[in-house]
Amino acid sequence: MKRVFFLTVLALVLCLLCACAEPLEEPVDGDAGAEKPASAQPVQVGIVVDTDNVNLRVAPDQEARIIDNVLAGTMLEVIGEESEDGWYQVVARGELAYVYAEFLYVKQYKLGEEVTVGTVLKDKDQVELRSAPSATAEVLTKAVRYQRFIVLQENVDDKWCKVDYKGEPAYLPQDSLELETLCIKDLLL
Repeated sequence: MKRVFFLTVLALVLCLLCACAEPLEEPVDGDAGAEKPASAQPVQVGIVVDTDNVNLRVAPDQEARIIDNVLAGTMLEVIGEESEDGWYQVVARGELAYVYAEFLYVKQYKLGEEVTVGTVLKDKDQVELRSAPSATAEVLTKAVRYQRFIVLQENVDDKWCKVDYKGEPAYLPQDSLELETLCIKDLLL
């Protein structure tokens, strides 16, 4: 009797362990219902551009209460598409908010994707973002201290960084940036 009880308990424990164990093989792309690992999940990222800072609001309305104010270069997870009246719904610090679309450049990344980020140094008041790697090239805009850019290429002509500016290449002096490699999920506010 003790032996039967022991074997029954052992069989039950083994069943529970098997039920909780990870599958031995990963799902193949195209498997119905297969979930992608979190790092492979696509995410729309909105990067604050063309302003020193932008208001995050509780509703898609210029009169709606402001819940936060974020700096140029801040990266926010964008939920859905731009609304007909020109707003994006975003996630900021785990809360839903709205940003006027004119101030966001939206691009899709993978949540676990690593990118090189250039942050304008704190002692640089304004740095000119240029159309080519030359001090005489057209000035596209001015970057402010702490503004972040996704770096496309370092050391262009030994003194410029090629960055993504609203989907187009632009150039910043390399000595005006602090460069680091970060994961997209760690860049989102």
